[in-house]
Amino acid sequence: KPHPDVVGYLEQAVVYHQKHLDLGPDSGGRFVANTNLGLCYGMLQNINRAAKHQQDALRISIKMQSLHGQCMAVGNLGILALMKRDFATTRSCFDQVSERV
Repeated sequence: KPHPDVVGYLEQAVVYHQKHLDLGPDSGGRFVANTNLGLCYGMLQNINRAAKHQQDALRISIKMQSLHGQCMAVGNLGILALMKRDFATTRSCFDQVSERV
């Protein structure tokens, strides 16, 4: 679990990344905001919420046809699966990333 001081900073970061997402930026901006929200929620141990944002980032990167974005989102989903000790999903995600690069 993160140190209590770090939790406060992460919660503040979530507020600003959510504001970024709510502004309705272009696809690239929504990808970045969802990725950042996913990373923050992951560090806060809220794996389900983190996964939702990483999945949203993956959907956006697919629509943008961004191979780099897809790799980032799938890799982040793999890390979240690892945090849940879901090793089969972790392996699947990392295999997908290695196939795309």
